[in-house]
Amino acid sequence: MAQGSIVWRCRKCGSLSKGACKHKGGRYAIAYPVQKWDPKQGRVVKGQKWETVGRRKKEAEVRLTDRLKALNDGTYRKLQDIIFADFADKWLKAP
Repeated sequence: MAQGSIVWRCRKCGSLSKGACKHKGGRYAIAYPVQKWDPKQGRVVKGQKWETVGRRKKEAEVRLTDRLKALNDGTYRKLQDIIFADFADKWLKAP
């Protein structure tokens, strides 16, 4: 997965083959490489990010292209998990 991948997966049975599954709950997902800072190791480590996209493969292709372009341009920013109380404190203290 050097550049990214698109995978179809059934939400009910977990099948990865669209033709083998008879359920209608399948979705496309994309996976792409990301680098993140690991404070325990004190260095940047490689990882991968998964996103569920939707029912159409074209949507997944467009989203994967957008994410890879953002990664290559350096404009990709991972959203941080933060609780509302911390966000409100940070926002109120900002000048």
